[in-house]
Amino acid sequence: MRHIISYLFKSSTIMEGGAMIEKMDINDIFKIIGYTPPDRTNLNSTGLVSIITSTNKTEYSKNIFMNYNQQNYQDKELIIILNNNNLDIQKWQDYSKSFQNVQVFQLDESTTLGSCLNFAIEKSKGDYIAKFDDDDYYGPNYLIDQINCFSDVNTQIIGRVERFMHFPESKILGIANIGVRNCFHNWIIGPSPVIKRDVFNKVKFNDINRGEDQTFFRKCLKVGFKLYTGNPFNYVQIRHRDLNKHTMKVSVELSQKACKIIAITDNFKPLVTM
Repeated sequence: MRHIISYLFKSSTIMEGGAMIEKMDINDIFKIIGYTPPDRTNLNSTGLVSIITSTNKTEYSKNIFMNYNQQNYQDKELIIILNNNNLDIQKWQDYSKSFQNVQVFQLDESTTLGSCLNFAIEKSKGDYIAKFDDDDYYGPNYLIDQINCFSDVNTQIIGRVERFMHFPESKILGIANIGVRNCFHNWIIGPSPVIKRDVFNKVKFNDINRGEDQTFFRKCLKVGFKLYTGNPFNYVQIRHRDLNKHTMKVSVELSQKACKIIAITDNFKPLVTM
């Protein structure tokens, strides 16, 4: 860890205002985590992907639409569930008209997150269901990489275990569960799965607000479905110090302990997007 941090600081410069901007690029990240990127040869859509997002916050609306719109995978739709009675569905629906294949619904805020996700799946049409969180970063080739995995691996669910994490207040970019990539695993993180539609004929999300994702994955394993974790790139999990911004109340300090520090930056996209 010490030599990595030393390398990072030698590769950085203090800019105006005290912000530290790394001179490193994504190739340096490949070396640090020991990753060789594969050739991305298949860019063709192989079925409709339904992106589902449940949110109870106004401040992430632009991020939700940005993550959807920037996906290079073209055969897609977005299903948004508003889970807060104070959110103005008309404003969301009006804004959604600037994008193709978007539907916005509102459920009473007493509805659990698990039930919101099940509702979104019922309204979707996709061959695959991709669960996106409202505040995380999903790079332009995220869906392409996930869907391509289905061509190479006999699995029903693809997600992430190894992943980048960014902490906006400290500007730390870290990587958690380093090396757990391109393999079958007994869990994946909740914001990451792309799931074949037929899985939902046997398994639904539980009617709960916390732990609905891991409970779902355990049920999938129990009935014989497999979980596969891809590479960590094109996705960043965002963790704020204010725990009210997250469903899972895990402190920044605890999350950072699970990470290897990669960089100090407020512009992480060039370091994780390929």
